[in-house]
Amino acid sequence: MTTYTVSSATDLQAVLSGASGGDVIELAAGDYGNLSLRGLDFDSEVTIRSAEAADPAVFNTINIIESSNLTFDSLFIDFTPTEGTVEWSSAFRAVQGVSNITLRNSKVEGGDSIAGVSPDSEPGEQGASGILGEPIGRAITITGTNIVIENNDISHFNRGIVTSGDGNAILNNEIYDLRTSPLAGGGSDLIIDGNYFHDSNPWKMGGAGDHGDYVHLWTQPGGQPMSNITITNNVFSDEEGGSLLGIYLDDNLNEVGFTNVVVEGNVIHSSTGQAVRFENVSDATISRNTILNADGVEKQGSQLVLTDGTKNIRLEDNIVSTFFGEAQQQALAEKGIIFKNNIDVDHDDPNAANFVGKIFADSRLEGSDLWEKILLPGSVADGLGSPLMHLDEESDRLTPIFKVEHAEDE
Repeated sequence: MTTYTVSSATDLQAVLSGASGGDVIELAAGDYGNLSLRGLDFDSEVTIRSAEAADPAVFNTINIIESSNLTFDSLFIDFTPTEGTVEWSSAFRAVQGVSNITLRNSKVEGGDSIAGVSPDSEPGEQGASGILGEPIGRAITITGTNIVIENNDISHFNRGIVTSGDGNAILNNEIYDLRTSPLAGGGSDLIIDGNYFHDSNPWKMGGAGDHGDYVHLWTQPGGQPMSNITITNNVFSDEEGGSLLGIYLDDNLNEVGFTNVVVEGNVIHSSTGQAVRFENVSDATISRNTILNADGVEKQGSQLVLTDGTKNIRLEDNIVSTFFGEAQQQALAEKGIIFKNNIDVDHDDPNAANFVGKIFADSRLEGSDLWEKILLPGSVADGLGSPLMHLDEESDRLTPIFKVEHAEDE
């Protein structure tokens, strides 16, 4: 193994042309422009990383084609739109015969369209160049196998990650300040774990305007069913953004479907009526999720939608703002839908055992801020829902739960 130190884009290309599996290339701080790599097929991992993570190497874009066993670590990809930028332009792109590519510990930041239609345009008039002054492009596009996107800060694009191919993993990223969806696409053997998706603002959402889902996976007509999809320990939160559908497995009447799906340990905090939507999904588990309505009593609570041939689903240990009624559960049981130990949340009756104020500690009784809630030990929901909302009773330090605030006249 050899460690190289380079300080220019030219030097980087030269070193890569002679590198071998196991080598590490450390980048001095500076601007490396647009990096294009093709035909780099290493037999083991070659790592390209900033020499100092606090002062990272800066790229405008990274484009990888027909390559394998490359890891990019601690970089800043500063995507600056031009007049030629379109909605599918990507800051980091790994496509066409790529495998074993990793992007980790990096910041990927986009910018606004400078050639789109006016933001005052009518819904339906948006085109490839986006909306003037709104985020454009994709942070990441991947069409390969065994691609890992891990522990990155991703913001200010039209879309976050668009993925296809098998064996890919999206792990522990924060994806926010987008125009539409943080994660879209498909593929089997897909792992989506530990991510924080928040603050997407679709343009004139609904109808012919933008549409957005936090995670939107879809099948293709005539394709193979997607299988082995794991969506665990993620947080989906509207916060200052629009109300996006949470997890959408979309068969779009293709009669292809999804199988062997696990949705577990997630927190969905949204005012959408569809926190999870399954179309033609079979052999799946939805367990230990906390699904809360961000708007309290003002709007329909977030709920689960199982449709278009969905069958053989186990729903267990979930906390949901609006759960299936008894009649719905009986009808769904005929399709192999099993319900066990779930609880819905009441937002209206303070005397109800499942009233939100008796299930969650909240520093503002009228508040809907996700980060001011924690599951109360001893409540009817004790031990249910996502562990992300549970009190850590084994912590070796004192961690405040409440945020203390004063009223303006105090």
